[in-house]
Amino acid sequence: MESEATKEKMAERMRRTKQSFDEIRAETQAKARRAVRITNNYAHDHPWRVVGTAAAMAFVIGLLMRKSPRKIIVRKVGDAPVLKVKRVKPRGSAWEAITAFMPIALFAAKTAMAARNKNAEQTADTVALP
Repeated sequence: MESEATKEKMAERMRRTKQSFDEIRAETQAKARRAVRITNNYAHDHPWRVVGTAAAMAFVIGLLMRKSPRKIIVRKVGDAPVLKVKRVKPRGSAWEAITAFMPIALFAAKTAMAARNKNAEQTADTVALP
């Protein structure tokens, strides 16, 4: 008797917990969808601002990552591994700069073409309406 009541009580708690998790998941998904929709609309309305922000963030992250280039070497001496940290001499060539900048330039060109097409469609819509 007592074990059946306990089992029923546990089953009820499990059901309520599952229901509350489902509600939390649904709320979180709705909030995420709303955030994605708002971000998408903003990116389409202000493409150059988004491109500029992304480029600035990439530049800052690149500077932070470049600050202390190091190479970790692991060697085995006898039975024990030895870690050695070695400074790497910066080697920057023009080709590396071009290849690093190319994805940003392509993204900016694609965004510019999309903005131009959107402006052309809006102009065509306003011309078509009397």
